[in-house]
Amino acid sequence: MSCRSPISEAKTAVSSLVSVSEKLSSVSTQLASGAEKSVTRSDSVASTTEQQTKTSNEVSNNVEQVNVGAKRVASAINEVAKGAMNVSHNVVDINQAAKENSHGASQVSQSATELSQMAGQLRAAMDKFKV
Repeated sequence: MSCRSPISEAKTAVSSLVSVSEKLSSVSTQLASGAEKSVTRSDSVASTTEQQTKTSNEVSNNVEQVNVGAKRVASAINEVAKGAMNVSHNVVDINQAAKENSHGASQVSQSATELSQMAGQLRAAMDKFKV
């Protein structure tokens, strides 16, 4: 079982996505280079070269779309991280308030105990004055 947070896992996924995007971009560049060499070597493969260029352009467009998606995911992760930080601060604030309430309750309890003792002392003093 992994101890990594969803934010950490999402960042790892985005990193992997960017790496794949870079590899796809490299492949696209290599395909375009191969297409150009094929055109200069033979006119008979012009049709194939056009298809490779078209595919290369489609791959490049897909890479651009993946990059846009990766940026959106990264932005969303950043927003989630900000939200998590706000929640963390709120939990700290709630914890502090709970400690203060606990301290206040302790003081009230102590005062009630003292008041009870004083009532007992007052009762004892009053019993002395009974006729």
